[in-house]
Amino acid sequence: MHYFTFILPAKTHIKKYITSLYGDPIRVDLKTDIGFVVLNTLASRLECKLSRGYIDLWQNRFNDKIIFKVPFHYFSITKKEVSPFTFVLLNRYFENQFEKEFNSYVHKSKNQEGKTIKQSIENFLDTYGIDLDIDISFEAIKKSEYRYRKTLSKEISRTLSPSQNIATRA
Repeated sequence: MHYFTFILPAKTHIKKYITSLYGDPIRVDLKTDIGFVVLNTLASRLECKLSRGYIDLWQNRFNDKIIFKVPFHYFSITKKEVSPFTFVLLNRYFENQFEKEFNSYVHKSKNQEGKTIKQSIENFLDTYGIDLDIDISFEAIKKSEYRYRKTLSKEISRTLSPSQNIATRA
């Protein structure tokens, strides 16, 4: 089978996370979740204008590359020129996937196994071969976990507080 290569600029910790899950290079196929996301994003004609500053902000953060091998028979449905918007969309998707799994792991590890947050963070990063303070700083990953905890506590407090509507408001 013949392939063409799609190279996605990404952060190093995201590259290590994604390639540890799907291999390097990542073979794209509609039968897999990642293949479905990548092919649909590459095929999408949806474009929007991003401000120059926003594009620069995102592109300056990319210090590595994720390589995708796409079967050549998908070439006809993909864009021939990939825009910065497409890079931003795919990177947002992969970062959200990383944060979701990371926060779930740390929360479970802390609450069920009694580990400290630092131990949980280190264990998660070791699982995916991510080097702390080289690929991602401890402060950045800790801040991400803190934001998740705050969001979770707000959601819990909303579900436990009595619902208010116009009739019950004093």
